[in-house]
Amino acid sequence: MGDDTIISFKDVIFSFDGRPVLDHISLGINRGDYLGVIGPNGGGKTTMLRLMLGLIDAQAGTVRLFNRPVGDFKDWYKIGYVPQKATSFESRFPFTVEEVVTLGRIPRAGLFRRLGETDREAVEQALDQVHLLPQRKNLVAELSGGQQQRVFIAKGLVANPEVLILDEPTVGVDVESQDEFYHLLSRLNREHGITLIVVSHDIDVIANEVNSLACVNQTLTCHNDPAEFTKGEFVDKLYGHTRKLILHRH
Repeated sequence: MGDDTIISFKDVIFSFDGRPVLDHISLGINRGDYLGVIGPNGGGKTTMLRLMLGLIDAQAGTVRLFNRPVGDFKDWYKIGYVPQKATSFESRFPFTVEEVVTLGRIPRAGLFRRLGETDREAVEQALDQVHLLPQRKNLVAELSGGQQQRVFIAKGLVANPEVLILDEPTVGVDVESQDEFYHLLSRLNREHGITLIVVSHDIDVIANEVNSLACVNQTLTCHNDPAEFTKGEFVDKLYGHTRKLILHRH
């Protein structure tokens, strides 16, 4: 792993109820990467994210964040996280856009510290980054699916993280909103230097957007160029011979 590696897995093994989920996974994610994580249901994608976030422990091997073992890592504000179905949960409660995004400031500010002017400025900046500043006082439930999605990206950004992790972020979002979403991610990566890790089932789309792919089905195959994924037997290894992949290039 090089000096720019900020997340690393080395020979990681994880099983659940005696069933192998991840088998000797080794992976390095470098600063500035835009990584897509793909693979079949049950292949271990979400388990990889949970290991990165310290929510579960590897049964063998090591996970390191910013050159520290994940168990010793304290600077969680450096990592923003947008979980699966975040919008379907919090949009049912009467929170404004601003209130939801402010919750994401707690890892940086501390649980018991009163939020101050710097925190309010960070909320404003995050909302501006996702083009939702005019809607700051709106209830999240009043927004479209695409706008709700951007609220939770802003929540992930408000602590000024170096890495943003998104787990199936486009589920239930219309195609037009998905296009805007990927444009936003590309801008965050290019212009703001944020390292992105995006889990997706939409292989055809994600392969057009990212600069590297992690292909997970208990074991791992990584390619720096997503176009390489369409060559050889990589699709068959992940999805079987019946899986058909068409890689569209813009």
